[in-house]
Amino acid sequence: MKAGPRVALVLSVVLVLSMVAPPALAQDDTSIPDDETFTTNSVEVWEESIFTLRHDFDDAPTSVETGDFQAGLGDIGNTSLNRDYLGVRTAGDEITLTYRTDRVQRSEADIAGKDVQLIAARVTGSGEPVTTFSEAVDLISQENANTNATFEIVEDSVSLSDGETSFTHEGSAGHYVYFVVDRDGGTFDVDESGNIEIDSSTPRIIGVEQVTFQRGPPSSVSAPAIAERGDDLSFDIDASNQFSTDDVTHTMLVYDESKFSNVNQGRFVVQITDRSAIDDELNLSEDAELFHEINEVNGVADVDDGIEVNGIDISDGRVSRAVSLGSVVDFVAEDIEGNSPDTKPTGDVRLDASVTADARESSDHDVTVETFGNWTPGTYRYVYVGALESNASAVTTQTGTISIQEEVNSATASVEDGSASAVPEDTSTVSEISFSGLQGDSVNVRQSNERPSIAENDPETDAVRTYLDIDADSGGEDATVNITLNSTLFENPDNAQVFRYNEDSNAFEDLETNVIPEDEDSNTVTLQFETAFSVFAVGENIPDTGTGEDDPDADDDVSSSSGGGGGGGSLSTGFTVSDLDPEDVEVTQGDEITVAATITTDSYLEETQDVAFELDGDTVASQEVTLSSQESTTVEFTGIDTSDLEGEYEHGIVTEDDSETGTLTVTVPADAEDDTAADEPADDEAEADEETEQQEETAATEETEDGTPGFGPLVALVAIIAAALLATRRNRQQ
Repeated sequence: MKAGPRVALVLSVVLVLSMVAPPALAQDDTSIPDDETFTTNSVEVWEESIFTLRHDFDDAPTSVETGDFQAGLGDIGNTSLNRDYLGVRTAGDEITLTYRTDRVQRSEADIAGKDVQLIAARVTGSGEPVTTFSEAVDLISQENANTNATFEIVEDSVSLSDGETSFTHEGSAGHYVYFVVDRDGGTFDVDESGNIEIDSSTPRIIGVEQVTFQRGPPSSVSAPAIAERGDDLSFDIDASNQFSTDDVTHTMLVYDESKFSNVNQGRFVVQITDRSAIDDELNLSEDAELFHEINEVNGVADVDDGIEVNGIDISDGRVSRAVSLGSVVDFVAEDIEGNSPDTKPTGDVRLDASVTADARESSDHDVTVETFGNWTPGTYRYVYVGALESNASAVTTQTGTISIQEEVNSATASVEDGSASAVPEDTSTVSEISFSGLQGDSVNVRQSNERPSIAENDPETDAVRTYLDIDADSGGEDATVNITLNSTLFENPDNAQVFRYNEDSNAFEDLETNVIPEDEDSNTVTLQFETAFSVFAVGENIPDTGTGEDDPDADDDVSSSSGGGGGGGSLSTGFTVSDLDPEDVEVTQGDEITVAATITTDSYLEETQDVAFELDGDTVASQEVTLSSQESTTVEFTGIDTSDLEGEYEHGIVTEDDSETGTLTVTVPADAEDDTAADEPADDEAEADEETEQQEETAATEETEDGTPGFGPLVALVAIIAAALLATRRNRQQ
């Protein structure tokens, strides 16, 4: 390993946590064929073991959604690695690992009912996780095992009932590799000091998984909720609860979540055509090909000298440009002394991403990540990894999202005697925000009409007029805020209400809002409230315009100007569907039909949704619709083919919030039925062939329900690709 600061990440911008564990084993007197195994240092390894043992990171403290990771071993197609999430657990967490034989790619070996061991290996020595296939195998090999790790027998004898079982384990801070051992071939023994030895015969490893346990999350990571593309993103990190020394490496990655997590755009496939090449001397450059939709990474890498992530040297100063994926894979392979596979772009997807890594810093540190002005607006995920230079097992992580927008109305003001007044660049919505009770030197305000991605839902109010992201220091106490807005935003400014986003509950909460009388000359209204700082929404609670019979005091409530209530009434602010045409219709098989409906939004904010035409719940076609200002539009789906339909179906047009459905009846002409009867034998034979083909294809590409399987040396490269800029040296940029 190289010297220098290390980010022993288990999940960093690419969440390198999916990293490299060894494929696992198989043996002789079992039903696993010899040509599916290899032996190294008295341990036998089954090549299918990269698929069988899994831990689900979906609910991990730090969890990141991936795209579509696949592997192909041999010439029968690709199998999903089913790693929908990459993540990090916290020391002391009890985790569950599941073993399933139906996750294998092609092997027909019957190991159901076998008795197995589960061995946990906690990496020692440098404390760094393994980064190559050979390192992973060496971790449990007899020759090097006890210098690389300490071991624990989690379960000594468990039956694979119906080919499945589950294990639970509680880990300490550090990097773990778990091995499932087929007891028929041989077993391991572990003494009280955590040293491992072969107890009998030649152990066969038939499953492998890797999990990193962080010390715990940092005290806080203060991140912007809203930013304009091209802005510098400032992160205030306090990891003093985990680290007390000044040798902390802080790494922050920001990337376009919609690209990396998209099953189409974030697809990576590693193929090894010749299965006989899979052994402890596997040469990726000669034996493997990497197919990828993401063809380049566009952003800035600003990394201090000597920093390593997962044992891979990512330092070489500052890089600023789009980086090809092939050069990144080549660089990574060089630095882990491996061989890069032949990389072949299958798409032209650009991943917008930037990373900053600062070494030898205190636990309380500010990190700045640069963005480009050509980044695609949307939801961007940040991943923070803190680690000690002196102890690669000491890790702290956190993740969240930032709404990167095309234009953001921002303002910065200096704090004097606890007060500040910020005037946005564009005053058409918010003309001024004043503060009292502040500490610190400055206050930053970002105003947008788009809901920040940090919040999953709008506040409970009839209409949201704007959002504000306020970054200021009030010393843990509530500060007083006065927001002056354009009064024409409201139907009645007296009904304005301010909401504060609570990260703990992941919801907006209403604040006691004092509506200061409108300034008629300037068409402004001021809202006053006391709060700690976060993301805020300004809404309007529109009173019922009916008779008021259900609420005799409604008129009195409406006249109040003090706010403070909940979301009252809560009209839908999503996309509603009406006027489905046709609703109930009967057609002849083979006819093409057109279906239309009216889509309406009750929101004043601009929102985009995919509107779909569905048959019996299955999407047939969709189109993107953008609405704002309580407007409506007609969507139309034309050329809907009924050639393959027969009978009665529920059809309709669906949004994320609403749907309207009817009945579609497709009848078959009598002459067509006669022709169908005559052709039935041939059709049955064709259908049987098609069904067999589909079953084979499904077996090659099926994704298991657990949603997390699959890792190994191949996926390590896939993971690192997302963090391409981390792994790009300056000379490759020049």
